[in-house]
Amino acid sequence: MSEYTPHLWEIVRLTTDNDQVDKVIGSWYGGFGGSDNWRLSSGIVKIDENDSHYQVHNESGSVYTCHKQTRGMSSYTHMALKKLGEELKTIGGKLEVLDIANILDTHK
Repeated sequence: MSEYTPHLWEIVRLTTDNDQVDKVIGSWYGGFGGSDNWRLSSGIVKIDENDSHYQVHNESGSVYTCHKQTRGMSSYTHMALKKLGEELKTIGGKLEVLDIANILDTHK
C-alpha cells in the first residue's frame, strides 16, 4: 500500500460509454532545483472525513491524505488534466472536476 499527501488536490470524474470512475489528482511542487509533479489515483473506493483532511482509499490500495485547506491544482497539473480531458473527448468521454462534498455519501 502506498500513501500520498499531495501539496494540492482535486477529485475528478472520468466518464466513458462503458465506465465512470472518480479519482484523486494530486499536485506536488518541486521546489528549488526540482520539478513539479502530479499523480492520478486509481478509482476511489472509500473516503473517510476527518476534521482537517480526507483519507481517500483507492482500488490499488493506495491512500491519499487530502488536507481540506489545500484543495486545488498547480498550473502544471491543470495543463495535464486539460490534455487528458481532450483525449477523453476523442473517444466520446468526458472529464469533470468535482466538489468532494457532493460525493462523500457515494464513497462511504
